[in-house]
Amino acid sequence: MGDELNHLYLNYVPREELMRANRRLEEAKVELGLCQASSQVKIDKLKAQLTEAKSELSDAKCLAEKFSKTEEFVVMQNKIMECGVNWSVRQASIEHPGIDFSFLPIRFKAACDNNFDDTRLEPCSPAKEGDQEQFHDSLEMNRVDSDMSS
Repeated sequence: MGDELNHLYLNYVPREELMRANRRLEEAKVELGLCQASSQVKIDKLKAQLTEAKSELSDAKCLAEKFSKTEEFVVMQNKIMECGVNWSVRQASIEHPGIDFSFLPIRFKAACDNNFDDTRLEPCSPAKEGDQEQFHDSLEMNRVDSDMSS
């Protein structure tokens, strides 16, 4: 009888351990499945956001292209060109997202104002002595002001 009990005990303990380990394995599989499902939901949401962003970008490009063919845009472009305002392509792009300002020549390097408002551009007058230094001083002050506000 002692051998029989010993035999039952030896067979019972590993089987119980095996069953517990198997349950833990199944629980882990379920948890992994939940994590994968959750991740897939997040991936699907991100894909939807990406698709929406691409659509918005496409719409913005279309609007920018249409705007670039309007008389208002041509007038604005001509005012900028005529006056030789050192306007920052980067600044203009920030203030008017979706509009391609790459047509501007390289000489428009510095932002000389905080708002891109073509109505404030006045016809150019002939340069006077000292204008260039005053202009560069003004640009430097705007750059310093802009750096301090950032």
